[in-house]
Amino acid sequence: MKTKKELEKDIETLKKSLEEKRLNISNVLKGYKKTKEHRNNLSKSAIGNINGRGNKKIYFEFLQLPTIEDVHKEILNDEGKFTQSVCFSTFHNAITQINFTKKIIRSNIKCN
Repeated sequence: MKTKKELEKDIETLKKSLEEKRLNISNVLKGYKKTKEHRNNLSKSAIGNINGRGNKKIYFEFLQLPTIEDVHKEILNDEGKFTQSVCFSTFHNAITQINFTKKIIRSNIKCN
């Protein structure tokens, strides 16, 4: 069995270890916060150019494809080559691809 002094020494060692871990975590979080703020500033400037501050408008061509599989093939063709975003709607049972490089929107949703 440990003596009172040994237990107190163990407690101090644990406290120091815990404090070091807290410092490491706070440094990691500070770095994450900086990168997050940087990303937000970049996205705000990009949005600013589109939303009237820079008087720039972007027009997209809409292509309706007959099936989800057809849209999926186009997504795979553009993967790694072009900047794109894809979303799937369970409500509409439809998939939509927005290709920002080609300025094309492809979907199997029927639009009027």
